[in-house]
Amino acid sequence: MYKLQDNLSRRYTPKDYFLLAGVILSGGLLRLISLGKYSFWPDELASFQRAHLPLPALIRELKGNQPLYETFMHFWVKLGSSDAFFRLPSALFGIIALYFLFLLSREFFSKKVSYTAVIFFAFSPLHILFSRIGRVYSLLTLLVILSLYFLYKWSKENKFSYGAGFILFTTLSLYAHFSAYLIFLAEFLWVIYSGIKGKFSAKDWLKNLWLFLAVFLLVFPWLYYSARAVVRFSSAPYYSSQAGKLMKLFFLPYSFLAGLNLNPFHLYVTIPLTIAGLYLFLLGLKNPKTLVLFSFFLPFLGAWKIPAVSPKHVIYLLAPFYLFIARGIYRQGLKLRIFILALLLPGIILSLCNYFQGKDFVDASMVTPWEKIAETIQNQEKKGEIILIESDIKFPYGMRVDLFRRYYKGKLPVKVLDYSWSPRQIQEISRGFEKVWILLYDESNPAKFREFMEKSGSILYFKGFQWETHTLKGLKEGWSNRNKYASFLYELYLWKR
Repeated sequence: MYKLQDNLSRRYTPKDYFLLAGVILSGGLLRLISLGKYSFWPDELASFQRAHLPLPALIRELKGNQPLYETFMHFWVKLGSSDAFFRLPSALFGIIALYFLFLLSREFFSKKVSYTAVIFFAFSPLHILFSRIGRVYSLLTLLVILSLYFLYKWSKENKFSYGAGFILFTTLSLYAHFSAYLIFLAEFLWVIYSGIKGKFSAKDWLKNLWLFLAVFLLVFPWLYYSARAVVRFSSAPYYSSQAGKLMKLFFLPYSFLAGLNLNPFHLYVTIPLTIAGLYLFLLGLKNPKTLVLFSFFLPFLGAWKIPAVSPKHVIYLLAPFYLFIARGIYRQGLKLRIFILALLLPGIILSLCNYFQGKDFVDASMVTPWEKIAETIQNQEKKGEIILIESDIKFPYGMRVDLFRRYYKGKLPVKVLDYSWSPRQIQEISRGFEKVWILLYDESNPAKFREFMEKSGSILYFKGFQWETHTLKGLKEGWSNRNKYASFLYELYLWKR
């Protein structure tokens, strides 16, 4: 029955395109509305500061990274520098990706599967999050989808335009992020596999290999320049690797479905969402299209194996992931289909609500209200005070003090308080000032700091920002004890010496 559905007529009517436009419009609104709602997070600030460098300095700074996004933003920021304007390209790349995912999916599957995959993609918490952030990830997703699309079209028709499209967008994807080499390898292995299976003539197989050689030659200069630094960075454990290999294996698909919502009191919704999604995914693997299969599993295994790779680095896997899920949905009877969707939708809606409310994400610094922190001080500051921001002075980009300075419009001096602060350091920096504003990060031992302030003076004002439920221990003791396992991400004090 499903085989019949997969091969239904692919003739599209105006009604079909009207439906597609509605889905893209809905997804577009989620990516564009209140784009400047949240302040920059450290990685965005890094991109923003790099974009303002002269091009030669920018290229030197990007060693160990890929240059495409920051080079594009170097020219974009000349038109404007507000938070929303800086993020606008990411949102537009995310919206365009919806359309090209539809073009890609209809090459393989029926109308229903194509539309369903695009709907999931349009409302994906993970993709929406990174389409609203001034970083490379939505651009990377778009370029990978285009690479897969043109490779498949080339394999069917061998038109020059398709081959040129594959070379162009694959090269750009490799200049966008090093994780794109995982998909590049997957595409190459698919061509080898297809040739062995006799799906290409010997002549066409050779043409395919020339395409990959052309791409490799185009990216080789930067690969030679940066590869050693990338290998070094890739060995550093990221948050998704720190819990161990088994947990990361589950966390990757979890994040593809639920985004980065890790509030332990929401797991009763997001875990069923993940299980239902994985069930549909496995159903969709039956008689798979080999290009879609290769484009998911090899990068997924690479992301699982490489410590520094997290969900955002392989966000392009959402495309084949949702294609398999959409395919799995139509292998169900109507009643079971409704039941599974009833498990999927609440988790997706909850994760989206969490993001737009700015809470309960694995990296809460992504939604830290720096503008509100700055306004809190501005509204109460008085002449003769000083501001100390806890930060890591060894890290040139993304420093919390730089984020604060971006939004602070007051007149007080702003100084860096080293993350390994000591009472003596605080006394020396604030010498000559009777009152001191101090912003502490959650990991800076606030209890020890409060003890020091109370012994050395008095606390005149306190305000916490970004309340986070940050550990699974809260599940053991229930909702009434949740605050034992939560804290403010930032604590702001006015201290009188």
